Amino acid sequence: MDNRRGRIRFLSESYWSGLYTKPEVIGLTIDILADSPDFAELWGDVPDWLQVEIWEWLKPLHRNTVLYGQTLWGEVISPNLIDLKVWLIREGRCE
Repeated sequence: MDNRRGRIRFLSESYWSGLYTKPEVIGLTIDILADSPDFAELWGDVPDWLQVEIWEWLKPLHRNTVLYGQTLWGEVISPNLIDLKVWLIREGRCE
């Protein structure tokens, strides 16, 4: 878990220093959360500005419309992301 926390911190710092763009940081952080067995614990380590951006990305996702393989855009969407969205709504962390 600490390696993931460190990666999230590194990505945020790298954005502010100009090493990564905002879309890159959002995407890489989403990858970290999607691969984590305990995204709820990691969520608290995600900076507020990045939480907002990730939530904006998650809002339109729906369990029935998410493909769990290749999409037309070449993205792979993890079922964990739907679970993260459901958890955020249930915990009242995002609206």
